[in-house]
Amino acid sequence: MLQRFFGQIEKKRAQRFLESVQAWYQTCSDISRICHDALNNEDIINSDIGTALDKADRNLFALRTYISDVRGLVRRQNPALASRVSKVSGSVFKLRNQTAHFLIRCQGPGPFQFNQPADEQVRKVYYYRALEDVGFTARQMQTDLDQEIDSIWHEMQHSIAQAKQKITR
Repeated sequence: MLQRFFGQIEKKRAQRFLESVQAWYQTCSDISRICHDALNNEDIINSDIGTALDKADRNLFALRTYISDVRGLVRRQNPALASRVSKVSGSVFKLRNQTAHFLIRCQGPGPFQFNQPADEQVRKVYYYRALEDVGFTARQMQTDLDQEIDSIWHEMQHSIAQAKQKITR
């Protein structure tokens, strides 16, 4: 009876691990994609930057709930991987902030500059200045982040397979 009780605990822990890891991976990937789109779309200078930032922020809010679960559950099996999860999670927040910095710089020197009738050339100047000042760095950050997210996901596959076996027993 005691063994069955511990078996149920292990199944629940494995289920929570699977849910948290998959949600963490998906959320990190979604935020990276949102930032990628914002950083690589020149048409962003003609639109409301708040839309992209709001999407990223909603995902970041959800990500906060997964980080501690994933880090805690991974730490039991692989402390080094748990450290990488923490680092990547922090990098996701930094990428969002760099993307926001870039988008704000694209708008020009004053608030709501994009709503004012302006010469297209002036808008492009602001865009390319922002790209040079922070955009290229943010793009590289996003590329590096994608690679690290995928690397962590690949390393977690063994743990995911083990968790799935525990659930099916």
